[in-house]
Amino acid sequence: MLNFPRSRAWWFALVGVLVLYLGLATGRALTTQPWNDEAWYTSPSLSLIKNGTTATPLIEPVGHFWKGIDQRTYWVVPLVFYEQVPWFEIFGFSLLSARLHAMAWGLVTLFSWGWIVDKLTGDRLMAFATVAALACDYQFVSQTALARMDSMALGLASLAVLLYLWLRESHFAWAIFTSQFAVVACGLTHPTAGVPAFVALAFLTLYLDRRRVGWKSIALAFVPYLLGVAFWGWYISFAPDLFRAQFFGNVSDIDRLGGFSHPLQAIVRELGRYAGMAGFQPGMQHLYRIKLGVILVYFVAVACLFARKETREHQGIRTLLWLWTVYFLTMTFYDNTKEVKYAIHIVTLFDAVVAVWVVSWWRKGGVERMIGAAGAAVFVTIGVGGLLYTSLIQRDYEKIYLPAALFLKHTAQPSDLILGGSELGFALGFDSNIVDDNSFTYVTHKAPVFIAMSNNYKQFLRGYRMKGQPKASYFDRLLAEKYVRVYSNPGYDIFEERSRVSARE
Repeated sequence: MLNFPRSRAWWFALVGVLVLYLGLATGRALTTQPWNDEAWYTSPSLSLIKNGTTATPLIEPVGHFWKGIDQRTYWVVPLVFYEQVPWFEIFGFSLLSARLHAMAWGLVTLFSWGWIVDKLTGDRLMAFATVAALACDYQFVSQTALARMDSMALGLASLAVLLYLWLRESHFAWAIFTSQFAVVACGLTHPTAGVPAFVALAFLTLYLDRRRVGWKSIALAFVPYLLGVAFWGWYISFAPDLFRAQFFGNVSDIDRLGGFSHPLQAIVRELGRYAGMAGFQPGMQHLYRIKLGVILVYFVAVACLFARKETREHQGIRTLLWLWTVYFLTMTFYDNTKEVKYAIHIVTLFDAVVAVWVVSWWRKGGVERMIGAAGAAVFVTIGVGGLLYTSLIQRDYEKIYLPAALFLKHTAQPSDLILGGSELGFALGFDSNIVDDNSFTYVTHKAPVFIAMSNNYKQFLRGYRMKGQPKASYFDRLLAEKYVRVYSNPGYDIFEERSRVSARE
């Protein structure tokens, strides 16, 4: 068994896992309908290429905290906008290209965590099992096939841990500098990933090397943060007033730090996040609830490794469990949004724990081997099966998004204003006459010729109705009096001005 990782079979297996990840992720990239998020986090890079600024086209700034977003994007941190530019310069700008960029960072995460587990345990079979678990994980593969900044942030967080473990014994100063540099880059990509990465790396450094940490190490660790502040400060200096309006508007709009003031509520909401991962979200098909099996495997693996004295006493496995604990607690109390998409930042830890558990119990034989094998079978079957189902059967890009976008492309005139999500820009162009306004023109009173009501827009409208906000009654009245539905599918209802429809008839 110990010689297996060095054999030719090992390399064939590793290539097989790589092909599996790329195949499953490519399937998702080709068949998943785009989110408005994907347009928001990629179009500023396109603006940099075309105009030299990080403007986000299509978003309606009036009535929101997005003041000046048609000039520069400040509501989120900017590193991903610049990092994507060379990728788009080489491969061109498109939805698929943007998703392939995310997949490239997924590969960084995949191999980083295999290497991390190898460094911690000295067991290459456990390392290989970690890579395989990530390649089969529905949440990991799905999120790293979307053109959001999470994949890049996750890759940088993973590199931070790897660089520290890799360099700490022979080049401690470089371990401090490079790992902290990766954490800073992670935070400048997405703070929701950067904060847990910072806490985890601080814990790892003190846990493994607290006697080696001195003033020189602390000073060296500060250098990347000074560079990060300089970069962000340089970016802010172009338009400080727009930064204040957008960034702090976003902070107050979403109570990200509320978990510290309401800890019990944070715990309950964190459980809700895992319920969402298991498919228990409003509007989701009951079939998706089969993912509950994977969530159970996650926590069974954690419980089994914590429960066994021999695994708790294994220094590498104990370190892994501590890292999982730090991440779990940080995400519970820091990330108060509790969005399912942010779970990707702890899924890597869960997959590593599952891999270590399955391999260690397989080696024990008997009942434990059967339980570990059953857990692995559930994990792989649900993960791979779910990915194949969404890519081969569901195909919502082909069945939902593209037909709606093509209807607008063939029906609307170039001068027609379209109210709809920014994701339409991938099909119609980001220089097209689209306005993305989830207040439904309540403030601007613009008069779109077409209204493309995606499921995302419908969710906003339901929320306004539940809260009794006047935006809901305003828009309902507007639709009833001035618009006629001219197209419908499971993801979009498209309305056209009644006068235009009457004139055509």
